[in-house]
Amino acid sequence: MATKSYFDKRVSRLDLTDDQSWINNNEIRGFCAMFHVVTVAYILSTCWLRLQQERSPLDGVFFRKMSADAGWMLVVWPLCSLYCWTAWLLQRLALAGISNALRVLLQHLTQSFMFVVAAYMILTRDWGFTQSTFVTLLVLTHFMKMHSYTVSNRNLREDWLRRPGCNCYPSNLSACNFFWFMVAPALVYQPQYPTRPFRPVYFCMKLLQLVLYLAMLYVLTSELIYPLVQQAGRLAFLELLVRLIVPCVCLVLFLFMVIFDLILNLFAELASFADRDFYRDWWNASSWEEFNRKWNRPVHLFLYQYIYLECFSRYQWSASTSRFVTFLFSAVCHEMVMALVCRIVRPYLLALMMFQLPLMIVCKPMSQSKAGLYMCWFGIAVGPPLLITLYAKASTSLV
Repeated sequence: MATKSYFDKRVSRLDLTDDQSWINNNEIRGFCAMFHVVTVAYILSTCWLRLQQERSPLDGVFFRKMSADAGWMLVVWPLCSLYCWTAWLLQRLALAGISNALRVLLQHLTQSFMFVVAAYMILTRDWGFTQSTFVTLLVLTHFMKMHSYTVSNRNLREDWLRRPGCNCYPSNLSACNFFWFMVAPALVYQPQYPTRPFRPVYFCMKLLQLVLYLAMLYVLTSELIYPLVQQAGRLAFLELLVRLIVPCVCLVLFLFMVIFDLILNLFAELASFADRDFYRDWWNASSWEEFNRKWNRPVHLFLYQYIYLECFSRYQWSASTSRFVTFLFSAVCHEMVMALVCRIVRPYLLALMMFQLPLMIVCKPMSQSKAGLYMCWFGIAVGPPLLITLYAKASTSLV
């Protein structure tokens, strides 16, 4: 089963730094200018008020908790990237002729070992949620890259063995090619991607935006969300939920922009990666199926290629079973992140994600309607604060 090419030269829709983006050629671009002005004003006013009241522009306790073990954070990323080269070594061993059984065993052992180490580090060190989230997502991302590289080259090798010379295998198994894949913001491996020249001005502008948005995330979390979570034991469930809704909606929007419009575009620029289709117009989604397909394109393509198509095409499972397994895998991964970050096992996120399956069926008549659009935005507005409330209450009950 050869890997389909999903990549083309495209621009991120909300990329204000690229003149070719949808937002820069749309009449609502003025709202984005307003958005930046309000963001800067909110950061400065909050810091000024805190400076007047406490003689410090930042919450020192939260900052120290968030930046604890910063040295480890600087080390974990390069170590994780270096470890991923085991996937490349495994392909060289496969080319040298090791048995399929041994190859599969080594694949699963090397990929699962990262999670064991990450879980041990998180559970044995006094980390806050920022460090735990960073390490967990880092390991999960690199796992997907390792798995993608392994399975895609397995498919290329199988085609090459049946029809020698039909593809670029094994010339694609170079260290340079693997390094490029590790830097590129893609979770589906293919030997070549569309490219574009590096733009220094664009890169610097993206860095400035990243600093601004990270500052806003810090202020939102330290001033509006973290204090409420600390009071979870004293506040009623509904009161905590309601008070979290507005700051959590802002947090979700800024997190989306930081990850999908800034960080991924920065990596894409470094790798000369031309396909910036990291998201689509999820804000217009009128069903959860459409939302899941649009809001995180790299992960969606990974799940489709390596979970759904593997089940459907390779193992000949039905489309409904393959879809269920794909959704279950995604839900388990999300729940694993929450369990490690919160250090408790309460499958609230797993249950809410799996609840989307019957919800998709029931709400299918609402697809492509205003009712469906409002339903999706209701979920976006209520879902994150509901999860924070559930896990905060659970953590409090264990103290």
